[in-house]
Amino acid sequence: MDSVITWLRDPTAKEPPVLLLLGTERRLAWRAVERLREGLAGQDDLAYLRLDAAEVRPAEVVAHCQSLPMLAPRLVVVVEAVERWLPRQPNEANDEEHDGSATDPAHELFAYLEDPNPTTTLALVADKLDGRARLTKALKGCALCLECNPVERPDAIAWCTTMAREANVRLGRGVANLLVELLGTDLSRLETEVQRLALEVEEGGTVEMATAEAIAAAALPDAWAFVGHLAARDRPRALTTLHDLLTSGEPPIRLVGLIAWQLRQLLRARAGLDRGRPRPALAKELGLYGNRAGQLFQRATRFTEAELVAAHARLLQTDLELKGNHLDDRLTLEALIHDLCG
Repeated sequence: MDSVITWLRDPTAKEPPVLLLLGTERRLAWRAVERLREGLAGQDDLAYLRLDAAEVRPAEVVAHCQSLPMLAPRLVVVVEAVERWLPRQPNEANDEEHDGSATDPAHELFAYLEDPNPTTTLALVADKLDGRARLTKALKGCALCLECNPVERPDAIAWCTTMAREANVRLGRGVANLLVELLGTDLSRLETEVQRLALEVEEGGTVEMATAEAIAAAALPDAWAFVGHLAARDRPRALTTLHDLLTSGEPPIRLVGLIAWQLRQLLRARAGLDRGRPRPALAKELGLYGNRAGQLFQRATRFTEAELVAAHARLLQTDLELKGNHLDDRLTLEALIHDLCG
């Protein structure tokens, strides 16, 4: 099953007659619906209908789908919580509620799925469907099925790129990675941040790393300062700032993400310097200019490449420890600081 993000990134993707949006990540499902609505030529009131399966019967939905679109190229009918139409305990031997017969309350829907209206897109949204149910099998046999589950890092990065394209801007090298390091894989937060960054450049322009870092530093000044102290191997200030951040409620995992980002930048800078790359060319490759580039190079000289590789491995260990909840978060991060600044 393809991800909604893959479908959104394909500008040639057509609106299918039947679309099944399956999973618990609602932002993905509704972003797919938004794409369908974008094709209605501004006639949402006449060509878009949103229903709840708890309040409407399948036959009523089919009646809506058989209607002709008015002043729009097609009709979009969205039904939420389709799992409510399934029997509570479906199985191969006893699925009498949906047997497809004329007495089946979903009979009209089964018939419609075999021959859907080509000028309608029926989008069915569900957290989860029992694969044994006949309705589920019918849907998976005829619908375009898209996964809407919480995403991993690669898809979150792709999401940032897609949102930037829709805002008519581009993200410079590493910017999407930085956003995911800062915000995790929360799609709504990532989308909001991309939209914010898009306001900083002209339409069709590129959000460079320096712009993204400046805005991130303004939004998270203490966290950014903490990472700076760590990169400078200033253990006392790093520990003091860490304690202040944790006391104020800063999520430890976000701090790990920031450290990971900084270590990768330092490693790329250190490797480039060791290989004799000219600093201006290396700064351009990293998307940094002026004081930010000079500061990164200065910090990179405090480490050897081997130390940075080891530091990254140590950070991965910290990430696992925090997620495993075996030790106190403060002690875990303090141990990391002592190792990185030693």
